[in-house]
Amino acid sequence: MVQSIKNLIAAILVAVSGFIVWTEVLPAYEFTSSLKLTAEERMQLLNSRQDLLKKVNDLGAEYDSRYSELQRMAFVVPDSKELPEVIAMVESIFSQTGNILGDYTIGNANTDEEGLKNISLTISAKGSYESFVNLIKTIEKNIRIFDIVYLSVSEDLQDISGGSLNIEIKGDIYWLKQGMN
Repeated sequence: MVQSIKNLIAAILVAVSGFIVWTEVLPAYEFTSSLKLTAEERMQLLNSRQDLLKKVNDLGAEYDSRYSELQRMAFVVPDSKELPEVIAMVESIFSQTGNILGDYTIGNANTDEEGLKNISLTISAKGSYESFVNLIKTIEKNIRIFDIVYLSVSEDLQDISGGSLNIEIKGDIYWLKQGMN
């Protein structure tokens, strides 16, 4: 009888263990398996966010390292029209080179396909051959881009000394288009 009680207790313990494993351990195992998949997905998401953050930080560092270049670019192609600056630049160029500035017309702004906008200028002036050559050199060396589209030089028939030229220049000055403006 003692042996049968031992066998009965062992059977009850095995049945209780099986029941506990079936009701407690297996659901916890399935839950941890699904958590493992979720944890892997979250880890991939975290890694991708860290990569993006690293790229943003690298871009910020590159911007900081190239800040002086961007400032120089802003002088060459500013981010706004700045019409008073354009007028002052034209008057300065012509006075530096010894040419007498006549009429000048500032046209409408046009949009270029490369994200640039331009203002068309038509300028007439009078001067000598040397001052005309200096004018062209100064325009070439000017930090602000002035794209000459049309250039006309003719003898000034009203000048009796014969050394004066009529100069007509048509060209474009650029600035960067911001956003969808």
